[in-house]
Amino acid sequence: MERYAGLLLDVWRAACRHIDIHRSTRDITALLAQRLPLERVVVRRLDARRAVIETAADGVVGEGAAFEPARNACGPEELRRLLAHWTVRRAARVSAGGPVPTALVPIVPLPPAGDLLAGRLESETGPTGALLLFARPDEAFSPQHLPLLDALLEPFSAALENDRRLNEVRALREAAEADRQSL
Repeated sequence: MERYAGLLLDVWRAACRHIDIHRSTRDITALLAQRLPLERVVVRRLDARRAVIETAADGVVGEGAAFEPARNACGPEELRRLLAHWTVRRAARVSAGGPVPTALVPIVPLPPAGDLLAGRLESETGPTGALLLFARPDEAFSPQHLPLLDALLEPFSAALENDRRLNEVRALREAAEADRQSL
């Protein structure tokens, strides 16, 4: 992991520099693309209360097109399988051409053309989302990349939690403004 120490410091710096998760994800994607055969990074938010999984941020290497903001319902059984999978494994690798494990299907917005690394994002209250790293179609992640994915989960978890708090503050401000207008 020492070989990634400088990269992880830069990732933390980018995650903390921008309050907007979209911008920090784009910056981190550019950093990771220098060391990984990376095509895109996707951050998915899990809202267990509303049974919804949605794309919170998308970073694309080069001139690739961004995802359309994906939001999909996650039924109770799918949610149970996903959480059970993440209780056992915090990160997973899906090889190109291989099937996405059934438990991970709700968080993968499209079938990967190449390798996929997926990891659980969490806060003090439990799982909050997923970090997905998509490899370029003609390249693959190596087993050495799994420890890096594991180290990336913490800064992305912090960025996702900060984004949640920012959205909460925005909603409260809008509600207060609406109340003020009605008075």
